[in-house]
Amino acid sequence: MSGEAMGPGDVVRLTLPASTAFVGVARSLAAGLATRLDFDLDHVEDLRLAVSEACSVVLPEALPGSDLGVTLLVGDGDLTVHITTTSTAAQAPPTDSFAWTVLNALADDVAVELAGGRLTVRLHFVATSDPQTFDTPAGAELS
Repeated sequence: MSGEAMGPGDVVRLTLPASTAFVGVARSLAAGLATRLDFDLDHVEDLRLAVSEACSVVLPEALPGSDLGVTLLVGDGDLTVHITTTSTAAQAPPTDSFAWTVLNALADDVAVELAGGRLTVRLHFVATSDPQTFDTPAGAELS
């Protein structure tokens, strides 16, 4: 199966213990998949950091012994990430925290949901097809 391209509709799921010790695994999975989908380096790093921040929102609300679910949904030029855990929280975490500010700065869209005893943060990223270019000032020589 090596060498097969991923495409719209593909889903990758990972279940980990709900512990900060496993956040790096979730980050690596998301970054690796974004790289495989030809996201540029800036978007890959934004995604990696956003997954960490999403975990920092979800993990404090996790029931002891529960799992951390990481689901990546491949779209047509985009990627959606769900970070979820079992929680007894009475309400979703506030969206005015520093972590939430960071998430909004990194992802194209962010949402949180508390339903059926599951707390989920959803991150949506759109890949850019425009490589970053730098203008050369008029009269400047490139060496």
